[in-house]
Amino acid sequence: MGSAPRKTFLPLDPMTFSNESKAVIDFIADYYENLEKYPVQCTVEPGYLSAMLPDSAPYCLNHSKTYSKMSAIASSQA
Repeated sequence: MGSAPRKTFLPLDPMTFSNESKAVIDFIADYYENLEKYPVQCTVEPGYLSAMLPDSAPYCLNHSKTYSKMSAIASSQA
């Protein structure tokens, strides 16, 4: 018995995956480079993140937009 061919689900094409992976590494490297600028203790109130979450999960992520938001939040905490 053979199996029907299945189409592979790739949420990101390989080039996009590579570019966005590099962006995450750059974000982490920048964080470590500027570690002394960040507070030792948390400066946000409990529950602050829940107000920023959408009502439902997105069907298809815009990864670049997500990383930009992460970077902006991290920068505002510095």
